[in-house]
Amino acid sequence: RRLLSHFVTVCRAVAFAHARGIIHRDLKPENVMVGEFGETLVMDWGLAKRIGTTDADLPVEHGALPSMLTHALRDRRLGTPKYWAPEQAAGTPERHDERTDVYGLGAVLFAILTGAAPHPDCKHPPKTVGPRERNSKVDEGIDEIARRAMALEPADRYPSAAALADAVEVWLADQPIHAQRGAVAALVRATKEYPTDHALAEQLARQRSNLGLMLA
Repeated sequence: RRLLSHFVTVCRAVAFAHARGIIHRDLKPENVMVGEFGETLVMDWGLAKRIGTTDADLPVEHGALPSMLTHALRDRRLGTPKYWAPEQAAGTPERHDERTDVYGLGAVLFAILTGAAPHPDCKHPPKTVGPRERNSKVDEGIDEIARRAMALEPADRYPSAAALADAVEVWLADQPIHAQRGAVAALVRATKEYPTDHALAEQLARQRSNLGLMLA
C-alpha cells in the first residue's frame, strides 16, 4: 500500500507534465526516487519531448547529443526495453503520446506487484501478461488495472495518467472494505459451526457494525 501510494503520486506528476505538453518516454522504477520524508520524484527526463514535435527537435547540450540518445535517435527505438511500450519497441516515435507514458506507468505498477520488469527478455509477448500471472497473490482488481494500463493497443489503455491514478486510488480505498467483508464472512461460517458460542455471535455483530460504518 505504501508503494502504491507513491505510485499514485508518480502518476499525478506525469499527468502534470502531460498537461504542459511533455511526455517522459522512459518511465521505470529506476527513474523514481522516494525521499526520506516520503517525497516522490520522477527523474531522468532525457528522452522527454514536447507533444507535436519530432525527435529531431530534442535539445542539444554543449553542441552534441549524449551518445546513448544519439544511438536511440538513429535506431528510432527510444526507452528501456524491459519497460517500454509496443510503439517504442516498433521504432515508431511518431506514435508516441500520453498513452505511451501510461504504458510505462503500467510497467512500473507491474514491477511493484511482482518485483520484476514486465519484459525480462526485452520482448513483448503476443498478448498482455498481467502481474497475477507472475505472482498469484496479486489481487484481481489491481491486476486488471495493470493489464489495462499495459494494453498493447494505445486506444485500449487508460486515456490519461490521471485516470490510471484514479483507478489505483479507488482500489486502495476499497481494500479495507474487502478485508472487513472477508472477516464477517469467516465469522458467519464460524457461528454456523458453533451456534451456541455467544462470544462468536457478539464478535460477528461487532464486525457487521464495523462494516456498516465503513460502507457508510
